[in-house]
Amino acid sequence: MNQCQACKDCCKFEEKDAYYAPIFTQEELTKIKDENNTFFPFKNSRNIFQIKLIKTKHPKILACPYLNEETHLCEIYEIRPIDCKIWPFLFMNNKNKDKTLLACWDKDACPKTDKMTQEEYNKYLSEQEKELTKMNMTEFIKKNPEYIWDYEPYTITIKEISPAKQHTKT
Repeated sequence: MNQCQACKDCCKFEEKDAYYAPIFTQEELTKIKDENNTFFPFKNSRNIFQIKLIKTKHPKILACPYLNEETHLCEIYEIRPIDCKIWPFLFMNNKNKDKTLLACWDKDACPKTDKMTQEEYNKYLSEQEKELTKMNMTEFIKKNPEYIWDYEPYTITIKEISPAKQHTKT
């Protein structure tokens, strides 16, 4: 089992961080058989939805309802949303909101990356950025501008990817 499957820290949230729960496009939702009304419109969007987190065995910790806490496996792994696939990366506006950036949370945001040396982390970021490029993220962002977050101060800018859009994840 790889480190991510053993940890699943990115699938769990302190109550104060529930805002960062994964978001899904309408297209991604059509692949999931959701009979429990697990999603709600994100920031009044018609195309982007945020998942409702559920309580865990631990006080003040919420989790993705698709995380099996016993096995630490995602029950929708093969059809998980882009938001989950690209973690710990995100798309955000720069401080002036005039450019869209590919950014990454600080190294300590993930137990896996926190244990890396800075050199290992830089190599990891480079490898992940190459994978994101293969996924044609620029086109995805143009099609789904609600995926763009407002500026987050605890991130590292990887590269500029396109002009900013009006709709932002705030």
